[in-house]
Amino acid sequence: MNCVFKSFYPNSHNRISGDFVAPHEHGCYEIVYYASGFGNTTINDENCKYSEGHIALIAPNTIHDELVLEKTSAIVCLFDSQDIPQGLVNKIYKCTSEIINELNETFCLIQKEMTQCGYGFQQMLNILVQRMILFIQRLAADGDNRQFQVEYVCTYIREYCASKINFEILSENIGYSYSRFRHLFKEKAGISPMQYQLNARIVKAKKLLETTDFNVKDIGHMCGYKSGAKFVAAFKAHAATTPDKFRRILRCSTTDVVNFSADKYS
Repeated sequence: MNCVFKSFYPNSHNRISGDFVAPHEHGCYEIVYYASGFGNTTINDENCKYSEGHIALIAPNTIHDELVLEKTSAIVCLFDSQDIPQGLVNKIYKCTSEIINELNETFCLIQKEMTQCGYGFQQMLNILVQRMILFIQRLAADGDNRQFQVEYVCTYIREYCASKINFEILSENIGYSYSRFRHLFKEKAGISPMQYQLNARIVKAKKLLETTDFNVKDIGHMCGYKSGAKFVAAFKAHAATTPDKFRRILRCSTTDVVNFSADKYS
C-alpha cells in the first residue's frame, strides 16, 4: 500500500459544545482521530456518532460535517493514495486501548519527523501514514470477526433455546470473558444474550401453536419451561396475550381466509 503524506494537524479540532463544522470536502484522504469529546459527524450522507478513541477514514471529495456535543479535541492527517480499499473508507471505528497507544506513538513520531526534517523524513512520514491505515484495517477486521461471532452465537441460541445455556462457557469458547461478550452481543444484537434466548423461545412457541395441535403445557415444555404457568406468564409478557388466545386468533384468521377463498370460487 502506497501512501503519500501531505499534512498533519495535531490540534486542528479543539472545539466546544455546540460548534458546527459546515459540510466540506478535501481533494485527498483524511484521517480524523478523536482524542476526547463526543458528537455527530455526517460522512457522505451517513450520520455517525463519535466519542473519545474513535477514528474516521474519509475518502477524497467526500462531503462531511461535524456537530460537537461535548468539547472535542481531534488530530487530523491528510494524505494521497491510489490503493486504499474502498470498503475501508467513509467509516468511523472504535479503537482498542492497544491501538490508541500505537496511534499516540505514531502521532509523536510524525511530529518528530516534521520538526527535525532529517534524512528521508518524507519517506518516514509516508510509512507512518501506512502504519495508521494498517491499524484501521485491523479495527475493520476485528469488527467483522466480532459480527461473525455474534451471528454464530445467535444461531446457537435459536437452535438450543429450549435448553439451559451456560453463557459463561459459551463466551470462553469464542475467546471472551462473559462480561466482555455480553457487552459485544448487546452492541451488535441490541439485547442481552439471555433476552435473546427468551425471545427465541417465544418465537418457537408461536410456531408450534400455529402449526401443531400440542397442548399449551407440552409446547411450554418443548420451549424450555418447566411448568405451564411459567410458560403462560412468559408468553403473555412477550406477546400481550395468552398462548390459547394467540392460537385461536391465528386459527380464526386462517379460517376466514379459507372461507373467503371458498366463497370466491364457489
